[in-house]
Amino acid sequence: MALLRPAGSRVPLYALTVVLALVAAVNLRVDNTRADGPLWSDELDRVRAACTVDDEAIVPITPRDQTPLWLVRVPCDYVR
Repeated sequence: MALLRPAGSRVPLYALTVVLALVAAVNLRVDNTRADGPLWSDELDRVRAACTVDDEAIVPITPRDQTPLWLVRVPCDYVR
């Protein structure tokens, strides 16, 4: 705190407060299509079940309502 108030001036402290408030405001989460996908934990359970049958599983990723659906091929060695 003493470093932010050289010679009794509060200007550096106020400047730091404004910068931190600006950074916090800019980084607020907003609703978007990437956040509307399947939960990774649910998909991981499905992949593990699929890996009992095959050496590779196909996992849908976000966004869920995208056409065509985005898919990722996951080698079963990654989830074992």
